[in-house]
Amino acid sequence: MAQTRREENKHRTSEEILRASRRLFREKGFESVTLDEIAKKAGISRATLYNYFPGKDSLLLGILRAEHALIRAMLSGELRGAGAEARLRQTVEVLVLDAISYLALTRKLLYLNSLEDNFLHPTRAELTQIFAGLVEECKAEGVFRSVIPTDEIVDLVMSVHLMVQFGWPGIGQWAPEACKDKANAMLNRVLSDVWLERR
Repeated sequence: MAQTRREENKHRTSEEILRASRRLFREKGFESVTLDEIAKKAGISRATLYNYFPGKDSLLLGILRAEHALIRAMLSGELRGAGAEARLRQTVEVLVLDAISYLALTRKLLYLNSLEDNFLHPTRAELTQIFAGLVEECKAEGVFRSVIPTDEIVDLVMSVHLMVQFGWPGIGQWAPEACKDKANAMLNRVLSDVWLERR
């Protein structure tokens, strides 16, 4: 179903607000940024910002949901016909490249969504669900051993995602290709007992 012009404008404005907030959070730190600064950077009024995101917490939620929507669109669009392994690797790569662009913010988001009583916790389940679907595809295509429970494989894949944020010194200065290569090498090692044929 085609979007109306109004829906397109709303989507565009929401994306611009999230882009502006990410840039400001990266430059100044989450706590230091005000909603007025975000509205100004996005080129809108504060009242318009409130219509989309009533506070900074809702911006954090919006950032995570936008990333998950981007991944889903990629999987159902350009990667729709790709093999399961390529789809899994590409998803990890998207998360890695997003992390190096906004490292401090990504670390904050990952910490907050790991807390069960935090409002961001459901977004962790959303990402886990995306990976569970990809793991099931890998099993169906004979890439992964089917006897290993899906949730265990998802935990291993998620560990690579977390290692990127917290375990790679100086990652913010790495070239994107180097980050992708390292992420894929880590996937190979972490999943060495999961592949149907060892890599």
